[in-house]
Amino acid sequence: MIRPTRFLLLVLLSQLLYATASAQRGDGSDPERCVRLTRVDRTEIIDEHNIAFHMRGGDVYINRLTRTCRGLRQNRPFTYSSTNGQLCSSDFIYVLEDFGAGLTRSSACNLGMFMPSSVDAIALLNGEEEPGEVTVTDIEIEQDELEPATESDSAPESESESE
Repeated sequence: MIRPTRFLLLVLLSQLLYATASAQRGDGSDPERCVRLTRVDRTEIIDEHNIAFHMRGGDVYINRLTRTCRGLRQNRPFTYSSTNGQLCSSDFIYVLEDFGAGLTRSSACNLGMFMPSSVDAIALLNGEEEPGEVTVTDIEIEQDELEPATESDSAPESESESE
């Protein structure tokens, strides 16, 4: 089970990495509703909410499922079916379980939108790579830009000082 704090961090990180990847591409890429199956090179399960679709040509999409997909985890197979050669946000994937008589479909999970991403973003989400350095820049604020403090904003002074 994924903890709420880690879940929120993953969501924020994926959004940040999506924005960064879009900016690097310079095309303002929007989420895709469908991907062509002939373009899918491989898939990678990130967690029970996210699947990375690695495409031929180097593009990567993260599909955020509409709900938690019970049983979906790394190194566990899943399947899907398509009638039009595409996998779309209205389609389902099915986690495969081995109950001793071969693989059987278990959980049905609804796909979400396909968010453009990058291999670096996937590595961060999987914990395989540490985020890059954070650069902090000091800024100068002119005195006239500061609002005067009110009495309630000022810190209370101590009543007595010990010697």
